[in-house]
This record gives sequence, C-alpha cells and structure tokens, in this order.
Amino acid sequence: MERQAARAPAPAQGRMWDGVDRLLDRAPHLADLRSHRLELLAARRWRALGLPVPPELVDEERNSAVVVLTAPLLLQRARAAYDGRMLLMKGPEVAADYPDPALRVFKDLDLLVDDAEAAQRAFLAAGFQAVGNPALYEGIHHLRPLAFPGLPLTIELHSAPKWIAGLVPPAAA
Repeated sequence: MERQAARAPAPAQGRMWDGVDRLLDRAPHLADLRSHRLELLAARRWRALGLPVPPELVDEERNSAVVVLTAPLLLQRARAAYDGRMLLMKGPEVAADYPDPALRVFKDLDLLVDDAEAAQRAFLAAGFQAVGNPALYEGIHHLRPLAFPGLPLTIELHSAPKWIAGLVPPAAA
C-alpha cells in the first residue's frame, strides 16, 4: 500500500485540466457542478480568476483537506488490523491525479481484499466500529462500512470490485 513518488503531470494531463476549466467556466449553476462532483475544482477556478467563492464551498474545501490528511492515518490503522492483501480503489488513488488531491471529494476508503468477512472481523477486533444501517448493506458489493473513532472517513471492504450487471468481474487476485 505504499504510494509511488508523486507523479509529474504529463502534457496530456495538463491539457485535460485546461479542458475541465473550460467546462467549469460554462457551468450555469453550482448544483450542476455538484452533480458531477466538480464543485471544489470550481472553487479553485473561481479563486484563480478573482471571483468570489461561496462560503459553503470554503467549508467543503476545508473538510476535503482534513479527509486527505487523515486518509493515510486510516490506512495505517487498516494495515495494522489486517495482514492480508489489500488494494486501495477510487478515493485517494483517483485524487492523486488531480492538481491537488483535496479537489477530489471522497468520504470513504474502498479496500479490495481476498476475504472481506475475515477482514471485517479483524478490523472490528482492532477497534473499528460498524456504522450505518445494516439492512442497507445486504447483498451489495461491499460490507457494512467501518469507522475508526476520531477519524472522519469510513472503510468499505470489497471481495470483488463493483461491476457492470451481467458481466463477470475480474478475480480479486
């Protein structure tokens, strides 16, 4: 679960973010940006252009920064709780390709493990707590989320990635 050295932005990636800025400039409403999880990128863009940033977005930027800073702490707790193979999916992995990781909103860490049930038991034994309504997590692609007291993120354990209905997902291994 060690991260590689920070990635240098490739020229194509720079062009991509320029394109995102053009899309942000054309978005008619903050609600439209939120529906695509682009609100923090918009706040960054507006600030760069000298435009006002709504106070609720400033609060969301702060919350996102806290999430980015605490994700490694939660991953350390996860590794200490479970010695099996784990693959971090989505969240901070995607955020690493953003101009600033705090611009990619995420609320949980998705971990692909060989045996989600065994991992869940190990996490609970290590002080994690199950959160959320248990009925909401029956028969879906991950187990009931786990929280570690004092940290703002939860962990979702997957034995297989969420996949397109009707297609067989790749093996977790």
